[in-house]
Amino acid sequence: MALFDRFTKKKSQPKRSERKASAKVAAESKEEKTAAISKSPKKESVNYPIGVLTSHHVTEKSSLGNVLNKYTFRVARRANKIEVKKAVEGKYGVRVVRVNIINAKSKSVRLGRTEGRVPGFKKAIVTLAEGQTIQMQ
Repeated sequence: MALFDRFTKKKSQPKRSERKASAKVAAESKEEKTAAISKSPKKESVNYPIGVLTSHHVTEKSSLGNVLNKYTFRVARRANKIEVKKAVEGKYGVRVVRVNIINAKSKSVRLGRTEGRVPGFKKAIVTLAEGQTIQMQ
């Protein structure tokens, strides 16, 4: 059964003093790596869910709501109120008080004999805390 000896042999364990020495070396190298990482310039990380806010929803009604600290955005279909709140707070650096979500259904349109459909979308009306604004572009 010489074939199985190579699988069943136990490797010799290093002595306790050798293990402590190797642990100290590993700890020192780990400290050097963390020091090097902390010295390197940090990249700005995105702290909000990306892909939730699609665009600003600009209409007469939505622009009248801006006076009342209510801003309207088109959002992804899978987005919920919590994700929209985090996205607006993260992207614009403001405090959101309330989020209302509306599902606009698709509509059928007709131009002469040609019929078609306008796709539906989801929009969110975000109310900000007093004194805070968003610069719409």
